[in-house]
Amino acid sequence: MKRLLRTYLPSSAIAFTIVILFNAVYNLILGNNYALSGVFVLELTGLIIFIQLISVVCDHIPFQSERAYQITFFAAEYAIVIIAGFVLNWTVLTISNFLYTSLLCVFIAV
Repeated sequence: MKRLLRTYLPSSAIAFTIVILFNAVYNLILGNNYALSGVFVLELTGLIIFIQLISVVCDHIPFQSERAYQITFFAAEYAIVIIAGFVLNWTVLTISNFLYTSLLCVFIAV
């Protein structure tokens, strides 16, 4: 429970906030003045919770180094975000959308 309150809950809140702000700025740059939909916010919340579950699983794997853990977790997170983007119809397969998603994942990871 202590780890949940100290690690997973704050990182979930930070990731959620970064994605919402990044999305708002991106839409502002593109001139899309519509508000974020409630469905998107709920889907994003579910995605972040799923990524945190992947983090819990990765925490229980005995990696030989911290770098191996970080690379594995980032690769899993990136794959989940790319797949979710297409499955949940957040994006279509274009180079610009792929770069946007990649930039967002790198930004959150850093």
